[in-house]
Amino acid sequence: MFQKVLVKPNKKANQVYWKQASLFAENENILIVETTEAPIEGRANKKVIELVAEFLNLKKSQVSIKTGKTDKIKLLIINSK
Repeated sequence: MFQKVLVKPNKKANQVYWKQASLFAENENILIVETTEAPIEGRANKKVIELVAEFLNLKKSQVSIKTGKTDKIKLLIINSK
């Protein structure tokens, strides 16, 4: 399964939530991930994987970034098996 995620780094607290948003002229539910980590040397990406896995009750190994490693909008691969 693929999931679009909007990442907000350098926040005061870590949180994950769903939001109805229009990205690329589509109205869809996207996952918002706010993290305290800075987007330096992949630290924010690692935290995004950790937070999304926890939010979806999965192992970190079941979540990976397909596209957007250097962007705020990412496409994640969620392997729930």
